[in-house]
Amino acid sequence: MATVSDYLAVEAALIAHIGDTVGSLKKVLGAADLAGVQERQQVTPAVHVIYQGDDVPTGQHDRGYFGSPQVVHQRWLVAVAVRNVRGIREGTAMREEAGPILAQVITALEAWQPPAPWRPMKRAPSPPPWYSNGFGYFPLLFTTEVVL
Repeated sequence: MATVSDYLAVEAALIAHIGDTVGSLKKVLGAADLAGVQERQQVTPAVHVIYQGDDVPTGQHDRGYFGSPQVVHQRWLVAVAVRNVRGIREGTAMREEAGPILAQVITALEAWQPPAPWRPMKRAPSPPPWYSNGFGYFPLLFTTEVVL
């Protein structure tokens, strides 16, 4: 079993894989890249990859002994960002632009196998989209398991 020396290393693998497989994007950004970006300077279409925490399955909390393997489910938000001010009130143009990109991201990540020791990605219920100043953010949530 591979060991984990960087708990968040799958972020770089996600960014690289999305960048390599979703050709319509101008940028794929991680959390560190987003910190200094002001919304009005944002390049679109883009994807933002953001760690959303983890879950430890029921029963593993109470193992009671040190050093036993533990399966952890990491959650990764992958948000497609587009900007289109045409029909801004209805958001139709934003959705029309985001829809094909969302399909490409889902195809790229559903069941994709990140580097060991992470397990294949799975879709999870996503938060709703949000809109701001002509930008639309369309989140997808994926999970992966890692054994620690």
